[in-house]
Amino acid sequence: PQTFWDILAGLIRKSIKKSGIDPAQIVGISSTSHREGVVFLDEDGRELYAGPNIDMRAPSNVEEIEAKYGERIHKTCGHWPFPMFVPYRLLWFKEKRPDIYEKIASVLLLNNWMLYRLCGQKGTEPSNGIETLLVDLKTRDWDVDLIREMGFDPSIFPPVSESGTVIGEVTEEAAAETGLKAGTPVALGGGDTQCALLGTAAVEPGDVGVVLGTFGPIQMAVPMPIISDPELIWSGCHTVPGSWVI
Repeated sequence: PQTFWDILAGLIRKSIKKSGIDPAQIVGISSTSHREGVVFLDEDGRELYAGPNIDMRAPSNVEEIEAKYGERIHKTCGHWPFPMFVPYRLLWFKEKRPDIYEKIASVLLLNNWMLYRLCGQKGTEPSNGIETLLVDLKTRDWDVDLIREMGFDPSIFPPVSESGTVIGEVTEEAAAETGLKAGTPVALGGGDTQCALLGTAAVEPGDVGVVLGTFGPIQMAVPMPIISDPELIWSGCHTVPGSWVI
């Protein structure tokens, strides 16, 4: 994680230098990342684990998890579970590395972790939070009952607020590392595909965006939560409050 952060901080410094702007001109900073990437922190805020969405580690009872929670999870968040999602990694650590699992005090998605390193505050938002399988598509907040059913402590998950919510300010330490001005507002961002939709103005109901990168996800903005058969669509939350995607 420290190597990742050193790279990110260096890129911020280079961007400021290349642009030629005064850091005081920056009115705010946010972040995006691959969905499903996650960082675990201990009670002192130190990283215990950080990994992207291609980390498919899972406990030995994968089929049992799907049989027990698959329909329940899909009905709540519009995703069908498989070992790309956060619960599988948590359960892997619980089974294989209980020494680490017992120290987990916070679970942050990758883009939320970046903001944590900038401002020292923890939070998430619906467009990336839904990718934990543990956020309710309709309420756009944690499904505390499901979290408890799966054996997790709800307190390890940060507050959920909408994208664009200011959660803190760049700290003196982060300013020294990045070249940003201390006190610059830090706001919640979103999942990579939903942020790309926002960047192409695909925000009105029926707007469709195709985002070409590691994969080629196609998403449509919709005005309400839509849950269909698991093999047909993948439902999610948009970065725009009161908007969803399929």
